[in-house]
Amino acid sequence: MRYMNKSMKQINKDIFDEINIEAVDISGIENIVTPNIVNINECYILDLENELSSKNINWNRLMKMHGDRTGYEASCNELRINDYVDDNKTRDEILIYGLRSLHSWKDKLKRDYPNQKFVLILSVNEKFVTLRFHAKREGENWLSSDLERYQESILVEEL
Repeated sequence: MRYMNKSMKQINKDIFDEINIEAVDISGIENIVTPNIVNINECYILDLENELSSKNINWNRLMKMHGDRTGYEASCNELRINDYVDDNKTRDEILIYGLRSLHSWKDKLKRDYPNQKFVLILSVNEKFVTLRFHAKREGENWLSSDLERYQESILVEEL
């Protein structure tokens, strides 16, 4: 299921509907398009450096800081696409990389964790394109269901 606020619907109409996302050249950003995602203590976490271990994580402290597993995941699984591409890329090009990454993350999560549901979020403001995800859990929400209350453009993909 895919949801967008009005701002993202306009971007979708202007940009995303006209390109083949799977044909986007990802050379140079493969590590973010196809990242390592690990399950530690029922939290699904981006591990771009392949170095995460449950013994390095203080779960009590993290739950106090973030409130729940969903908040923790949404926080540590935030990736600003701008940080991984050349400065000369336009916002539209960075958005395309973000959408390509979202598609890849979605496929990877479905393949690696077929029994778990996830929420992927692509957001865009005047400076950054941000991608994040968290597991979908009963009674835990990171994002409001009213996407119009956010100033940035938001796309939510649930699987």
